[in-house]
Amino acid sequence: MNSRTKVFDCIESETLDHVASTHAANALERVPDYRKFSRFWVMISVLIFVALEALLSMGVQHFLGPSRMSAMFTFRLDMLMHLAAYFSGAFIIGFVSPGIRIDEPCIGALISALLTLAYGMFMPNHFWGVTPGKALFVTLFVVGVAYAGSRFGEKSSGELVE
Repeated sequence: MNSRTKVFDCIESETLDHVASTHAANALERVPDYRKFSRFWVMISVLIFVALEALLSMGVQHFLGPSRMSAMFTFRLDMLMHLAAYFSGAFIIGFVSPGIRIDEPCIGALISALLTLAYGMFMPNHFWGVTPGKALFVTLFVVGVAYAGSRFGEKSSGELVE
């Protein structure tokens, strides 16, 4: 191999390395935009969760009318409405948001659940009070429901392919 071939091989190698590194850098710049965490979608998630809880509550109230329900039935109904709001809200975010948004509905559900639990701090009866165990269980459960809803929404939109 002569010296001229060595020079061209070196230049070609450096050029290919530069092109490859530039291409890799461009690819890395595109990926974070697609999967970048968005505080906007977190806030939209919180608003959707609150709105869906209100709409479900009004709908159930309108459907049942002024009936005599036990307190336990009301609690169960409230729990189901909350869970339906978290799942369907996370589904909506996963379905309509650009890119893959799984973390944002989960954080939004966490914030929304903590806001709901904060009401218990102002209740005079200890039964309604917030304990650390109750807060941890509820928030983890709600985040799990939101996670399932957002993954289902992403799969339904075709963004998330496994």
